[in-house]
Amino acid sequence: MKGGVAVQLALAATMFDGGAEPGKDVTFVFYDHEEVEAVKSGLGRLVRNHGHLLEGDFAILLEPTDGTVEGGCNGTSRFEATTVGEAAHSARAWIGSNAIHAAAPILSRLASYEPRTVNVDGLDYRESLNAVKINGGTAGNVIPDRCVVEINYRFAPDKTRTRPKPTSGNFWTASTSSAPTLPPGRGRPQPPGCGVLRCRRRCRAQTQVRLDRRRALQRARRSRGQLRTGRSASCAQRQRTRRRRRHP
Repeated sequence: MKGGVAVQLALAATMFDGGAEPGKDVTFVFYDHEEVEAVKSGLGRLVRNHGHLLEGDFAILLEPTDGTVEGGCNGTSRFEATTVGEAAHSARAWIGSNAIHAAAPILSRLASYEPRTVNVDGLDYRESLNAVKINGGTAGNVIPDRCVVEINYRFAPDKTRTRPKPTSGNFWTASTSSAPTLPPGRGRPQPPGCGVLRCRRRCRAQTQVRLDRRRALQRARRSRGQLRTGRSASCAQRQRTRRRRRHP
């Protein structure tokens, strides 16, 4: 579909390059809402308001479906499953909890999902449930404390938009946006932050008294503010005390 639009735009730019004009009348037609109910179609609006633009000796239809008629369509719902961990430096990963690893059971259940094929009025509708996007992590050396799995569910017309849950169980509780089955139409998305399933998994490691069992806690250097090998904190304190005694 978008390929046809690109072809028309490239052809129009070529035909009228340098102020040239074709020897015949040429009309390029672009319209919106091609995948929703007919009353919203931009092509119908064009016919009603400027029908003469569609008159011609022949037309090139750049529709990639070869004119195949689709008798119906599945509804669609998007969901977000969020896992929450605890951030930590990857050099000491045991202090934190990896939220991306916590999302593994979600992906496992999605991978094992078996889609239904539902017959409605002689038409077969095949459902699908897929993870379509994953967002998590902040840097290459940080254990992620949050992971969001975006899930898309395509459901047959035997379900309504208010209860588009797969028959395998209560996998989620609410959606971020949805659209019904035939007749197609876009649902009203919920406000940001609404309808988000949060699968919280928190795990805290035991408090680390020392950074390294073989050495005492090291004094942080001012240049970078990082704990590095050097004088111990107690040694540094003794030296400061001696200097104050020498130079009261």
